Amino acid sequence: MKAAQINKYGSVEVIEINENAPKPTLKEDQILVEIHAASLNPFDGGILSGRAAAWVKVPFPIILGGDFAGIVADTPRGKVVLKIK
Repeated sequence: MKAAQINKYGSVEVIEINENAPKPTLKEDQILVEIHAASLNPFDGGILSGRAAAWVKVPFPIILGGDFAGIVADTPRGKVVLKIK
């Protein structure tokens, strides 16, 4: 799995593309999305720079890019999450 991650606080120079990120184990209320487009928003900037560290504790490495578009690739136990008619 491919992911844009940071292992420390800093500027855009600390963002690394990990070509071998492990596939996450899904919890009952989660889905796995195949991302087709992503962006960094002001919250991601606060995480990246460390400005948000006072109120958000992040485990490194952390994946940035909470704003995204894509398709559902997997669900827990094959459960249908969204059905469009």
